[in-house]
Amino acid sequence: MSIYNRVLIHRPRWPLPGRGVRRQVLLIGEDRPIVVRSGTSDWYALEEVFLHHEYGDVQNSLGKDDVKNILDLGANVGMSVRLWQSLYPRARIVAVEPDPENVGVLKANTGLDAAASTQDLTVLQVCVAGTSRKVSLDRSRGEYAYRMSDSPGPREDEIDALTVSQILELTRMEGTIDLLKCDIEGAEAEVFANCSQWIANVKNLVIELHEPYTIEKLSDDLKRAGSSLEIRGGHNKGGMEVLYLSTAKVG
Repeated sequence: MSIYNRVLIHRPRWPLPGRGVRRQVLLIGEDRPIVVRSGTSDWYALEEVFLHHEYGDVQNSLGKDDVKNILDLGANVGMSVRLWQSLYPRARIVAVEPDPENVGVLKANTGLDAAASTQDLTVLQVCVAGTSRKVSLDRSRGEYAYRMSDSPGPREDEIDALTVSQILELTRMEGTIDLLKCDIEGAEAEVFANCSQWIANVKNLVIELHEPYTIEKLSDDLKRAGSSLEIRGGHNKGGMEVLYLSTAKVG
């Protein structure tokens, strides 16, 4: 399936069967299948989270009793949310994903579509931004790299962009954010440039940085906002930095 999925992606004009069809993948250790769409980047997202352990620093650092509130910005098709459900079964999760088709697969992967999940999970179909406004989605880079765009698009494609503060208020997530995951394809630059209202509540942050936003710029934004988050781990992924930061004292 992995090989055929890559053929479908790299030969988009070939009239091959199964393109866009939902498939179920059963991984060792998972009690329910994971849903992917053939010929999309869903399979890559699955591999990154479950096979290549994209969030290994989080898994190695936080026990299930350490995490009560999770905010997942850029939840895509729910691979990271599915991981949080497994690692932190008692946590409340707010997942933010703007694309309606991705949200449909996200709900399938997390049990929301069949009410199979008893976990406190809220899904918001919005973008996250530094200022609230109407935006569109740039879908030119594949399903797991949709970008928020201020360029005007068709009216039916308009979507709300909300600030983190608005998302927290709307979902009534109060107190600490024990884990904030942020993979929003470049919008992190404006989100963290104006994060002083909520960043003090974030205890652990895992973030993917997209050029031209850099580690130095993130560090400057966090320092200016008064955050005590410090880099505890990370890795490079195709030229992008994936960082794990925490307020926990080392040693």
